[in-house]
Amino acid sequence: KNKTVYLTMIFTSIIYIILMIYARFKDKRDFEKLGVTPLADNNKSDHYYYQILVFTGQRANAGTDSKVYFVLSGDDDQTQIRLFSDPHRKIFQRGGINSFIIAVPK
Repeated sequence: KNKTVYLTMIFTSIIYIILMIYARFKDKRDFEKLGVTPLADNNKSDHYYYQILVFTGQRANAGTDSKVYFVLSGDDDQTQIRLFSDPHRKIFQRGGINSFIIAVPK
């Protein structure tokens, strides 16, 4: 009989549904960012694999659209210049974690 109780319940339910839709949308966007990317120039005959994690900061303008190259070096040898790339998603976004697999001969 009290309209205030009914209106409060309806308002709370509407807010809850809107927040659930928003959370689901954000979950889908996060899911697209997951995964490990093998580098395009990996050679199938290489026997050693390394996972490289790149953490991008949270500050403004922390991400980049630039092409990022790297050289992996160890005590005995080093790789040629390699390119981080992913044809299926945007990499190095602000606050992101990108995971890459690099194959090397030794």
